Amino acid sequence: MKMEFGFYINGAVMHECKLCLSSVQKLKDPHIIPRSTHKFVKDQSGRNIRFVLPDIKLQLDNQSDLKEYMLCEACELKFSKFENIGITSLKKVWNNYSVKKGYAFSSNEVIDISCLIHSIFWRASVSQLLSNFKLPIEQENLLQTSLNNGDAIQLPNLAIKISLLSNLKLDGYNNQLIISPWREKYVANIYASYFSFYGLLITMFDPGCLSPNHEVGVYLDTTQQSGKVNLADNYEIEIMAGILARMKKQAQ
Repeated sequence: MKMEFGFYINGAVMHECKLCLSSVQKLKDPHIIPRSTHKFVKDQSGRNIRFVLPDIKLQLDNQSDLKEYMLCEACELKFSKFENIGITSLKKVWNNYSVKKGYAFSSNEVIDISCLIHSIFWRASVSQLLSNFKLPIEQENLLQTSLNNGDAIQLPNLAIKISLLSNLKLDGYNNQLIISPWREKYVANIYASYFSFYGLLITMFDPGCLSPNHEVGVYLDTTQQSGKVNLADNYEIEIMAGILARMKKQAQ
């Protein structure tokens, strides 16, 4: 699934990279959610049978992945540098989590994981395909600037929390499921953004969700290069149960 639009400069068709805003003749079409996660949810014939798109009707029960022309070659390379480490680090949580100790990322993983997660939310927000998901423009701009410059966003801005969903007791649920980004109200008029893969619920909090003395260790901290995964709390279980119920109803 791809979309590409162009414009003319001196008679040549050009395209704008959505990250660095440069004009190029050919754009790359990265996966909105990385390619390796698609492999994890396909059946033997290559169909995306466990990929959920909240509140949008796109047929993914086929061999097409969710990807879109949006990056120049240089920017795609920027993403690949943190994507490999980030995906490898997140993929192994499900099988290595300890109920007693939780799961802590090593210091050299945290920045790559943070950049990966922020890039997925940014990709989804600027995508034409996922028109149901849109970040506030100031968040989108902050993500674009930081990703383009190769800078990790520091707390409390767009804080990331990663929770393990192994305690989500719903029929048919396991870690082989992707749920593309969606937004829900968190408290009062403050929203949070979510997506899920590898049995993890990824939350990115809007500004105002975290207090200056937020609980240390719960969120990815790119300054201290620390972060851990805990079991999903009751609120997060409720969020996941709700989104899966909506998807089940939509499929009927």
